[in-house]
Amino acid sequence: MPLCSSMTIKVPTDVECTINKRVVTVKGKKGTLVRDFSHAPLDITHANDTISVAVWFPRGKRNALPRTICSHIENMFKGVTYGFEYKMRLAYAHFPIAATVVDNNKAIEIRNFMHQIKTRRIECLPGVTIAMSTNVKDELILRGISIEDVSHTAARIHESLKVPNKDLRKFLDGCYVSSRGLQEQ
Repeated sequence: MPLCSSMTIKVPTDVECTINKRVVTVKGKKGTLVRDFSHAPLDITHANDTISVAVWFPRGKRNALPRTICSHIENMFKGVTYGFEYKMRLAYAHFPIAATVVDNNKAIEIRNFMHQIKTRRIECLPGVTIAMSTNVKDELILRGISIEDVSHTAARIHESLKVPNKDLRKFLDGCYVSSRGLQEQ
């Protein structure tokens, strides 16, 4: 059993990174992301243009902790450099779902889901914008620099359009993620 499990990653040249008491701040051309890793029992050090994450006396799940934290930091690098984009499609069998983007691309209102009168309003998390696609019918585009916030907003939209008390294999109406990745430049 090793005494220390560690991993190092390189900081890209166009990204500025600071670490203060396990709080990682990343600045890039798209914005700034701050993430607190104080809940994890590990050491994070920043020297030159590398970040080192180490866990002392790892056992079980703690052995995977350095790779997990490094992946989170790499996602922060990608977010402030390129940004993340999720595309969602509205799927319906008979009654067309009407979606409207409101509040300066910060919320979406969905009407006529399964021919219901109720209007569903889903707010985006801070830093996430939503837009309707211009060239593809019934497609939503979510953009932001934090992958957690973008994916959480997509999950909230998906969960708000679940069909209650029906067989989900038959009633496939809803909003589903069709593609995800980095924003196109």
